[in-house]
Amino acid sequence: MGERKKFKAKLSSTRLDLQGEQFTKEELERIVKETNEEDIVSMLFNEHQTTLPPLGYGRAKSVEIAEDGEYELIAEGEMFDKEDYICLQESNIHLPVAGEEKKYIFPVPASIQISYNPFAISSSEIKPLIDNLGKIAPTAENLVAQKSQIPQEVIWFMLLAVTGGFLQKMGEGIADETVKITHAFLEKCRQTLINYFQTRNHKNPDVIFQIPFQEQMIVIEGAVISPNEKILCEAFDRLPELFALAAFILESNKKGYFRNIKLIFNPKSDQWEVNYLMTKKLERIILGPRYFDKSHPLFCQFDQVVEDAINKKGISISLGGYRQ
Repeated sequence: MGERKKFKAKLSSTRLDLQGEQFTKEELERIVKETNEEDIVSMLFNEHQTTLPPLGYGRAKSVEIAEDGEYELIAEGEMFDKEDYICLQESNIHLPVAGEEKKYIFPVPASIQISYNPFAISSSEIKPLIDNLGKIAPTAENLVAQKSQIPQEVIWFMLLAVTGGFLQKMGEGIADETVKITHAFLEKCRQTLINYFQTRNHKNPDVIFQIPFQEQMIVIEGAVISPNEKILCEAFDRLPELFALAAFILESNKKGYFRNIKLIFNPKSDQWEVNYLMTKKLERIILGPRYFDKSHPLFCQFDQVVEDAINKKGISISLGGYRQ
């Protein structure tokens, strides 16, 4: 791998921000304290867009006084080098051939959690969705405060299972019953989300499905980018395939190998596929087809994003925390 470029940057301050809020010096110092005590490393993203791979990583290191007398939260870290990214086809990650993933049965959902950025979607706007999902299963509300120049409209839709998951060697009868229960549950959730989208009079937000994989203490994520009703229906109906693909990848490698499992729905093939995978030790980011196939409907020239980030050309970066 190449040599990573180190950086030192202002993460926040006691000044009034664009959203009309501000931290106290004590709050900034608490962030530094918790970062060190809980061993939190933060991924570096372009404007909080976690549907694109991280650009580097860092930690909140100190609180320093600026020339104007305000206090600033300073982060230090490293930008990933181009050699830290690798094409999925050139990696040692094995994808399932037909039938191999069928042993991974989607866990029976028991509750739901809806997360959103209050700076992009108001609580009053999201309330009807949460209330209607609550008629299907207990539904929790979770705020993900992301302050960026252009707030990203995202709904994180987490499905929490009755148990850790039904992975291997279930009796055929039990497995069939599990599939029926799950299908009925997902069908109700799908229709509720579609009904919510129909009430909106502007662009639909991205939807990121989250399914905890208890066997490895990791959350599987599957993103659907600005979906219309048809695409959202297809993606929802194929959630069991999302889980099966991710479970196969996780189980085919040593436990704890991955930090992130990020899949994405391809609206052309109507299939879930790898968006990007990140190894636990921050050594490698494995990129899916959308970053190399120019005919892909979600093609992203990510190498240019990386180049601009390294050279600080018109890119706004943000940090999001992960515990080591």
